[in-house]
Amino acid sequence: FRKAINTKPELLMEIISAIFQSEVESEEPITEEKRVNREFMWHIAHNFWYNYHDVPCSNADGSIDGTKLREYLRRIDEIAKERHREYALPFVIGKILGNFPEDEDYPSQLLCDLVEEYKNDAIDGEIGCVIHNRRGFSTRSPFDGGNIERNHIETLQRYRERAVLRSPRFAKILDATIRSFERSARQNDYEGQMNNFDY
Repeated sequence: FRKAINTKPELLMEIISAIFQSEVESEEPITEEKRVNREFMWHIAHNFWYNYHDVPCSNADGSIDGTKLREYLRRIDEIAKERHREYALPFVIGKILGNFPEDEDYPSQLLCDLVEEYKNDAIDGEIGCVIHNRRGFSTRSPFDGGNIERNHIETLQRYRERAVLRSPRFAKILDATIRSFERSARQNDYEGQMNNFDY
């Protein structure tokens, strides 16, 4: 199923259409059965999308076919407009671009080119959310402070050095993410100091 989703944008848009309502209200009355079915499908679709970490048109070796991906995204845009869900596009495109693997060439030239081509603040914001959330929740000693965040910052700063040469917009995405982790590091440093006093 996932493989089909990643090659057929029409299938992905079925998922998206179950999550995001049409901007045009249907005149057809909604029965209780339809409401229950719609709610059931929303939960299934939402769970799939929440756990979706793929990039469509990826090859078996992990590389991404830029030509196919651009066509995939073009078709996503087309279907979203047909189904009156254009407002959902930044969330969809942003998540797909945010899912690009953090390999030794990250952010890749393809990713940077796409960010510059879209020139969309909402898409940029969603990419930033994905990059941040990828680091997930962490467990630490009460005395560790912000060491985990500083490790993330170090990695993100390396990415930023490469992004500056490829995409000013992507560099700004990383700037915002770094600032967020810096705030978290300071907060955890403070909490670690308080815990030391307690002991």
